[in-house]
Amino acid sequence: MSNNKEKILSLWRAFNERDWQAMISDMADDFGFYDNTLGVGGIGKQAFVEYEKAFVAKMSDLNIFEIDCVDSGNVVMCIASSQGTSDGEDFLPGLPANGKRSGIRFCTVWRFDTEGRITGCEGFYDLLTYLVELGHTTIAPAQKVLKPEIPPHIAAHYV
Repeated sequence: MSNNKEKILSLWRAFNERDWQAMISDMADDFGFYDNTLGVGGIGKQAFVEYEKAFVAKMSDLNIFEIDCVDSGNVVMCIASSQGTSDGEDFLPGLPANGKRSGIRFCTVWRFDTEGRITGCEGFYDLLTYLVELGHTTIAPAQKVLKPEIPPHIAAHYV
């Protein structure tokens, strides 16, 4: 396992432990991130901590697991599962917490500089699955179009 891959695995372990300082310990000061699903991002370690804390404020038991990283040197691509209970702030404006659990698979792409510091991250995830599992919408029309023989989503092996 490369050192960069281990840094990302450590980052997710620190997230699960809510150890925000450990989570950002390998980041460059000018670390930048972008959430492609919500269209938000920021610059700096503290901005990233606040972004992650916002998810925890919506799902206090949010956990990252089944982490699979592909390392190409200065880029590490990570596919992982997340699961949590909607028990805090509105999931999105107008979508209140309702005590339901939801889990998804997501992808993050992490970039490193020549000194091994994490310089950036882009994230991609399926917001529709969250919204369906939390009961905020349905996908019945899409299921008719996509055919019922497609296996159900396997976003997370519920723990």
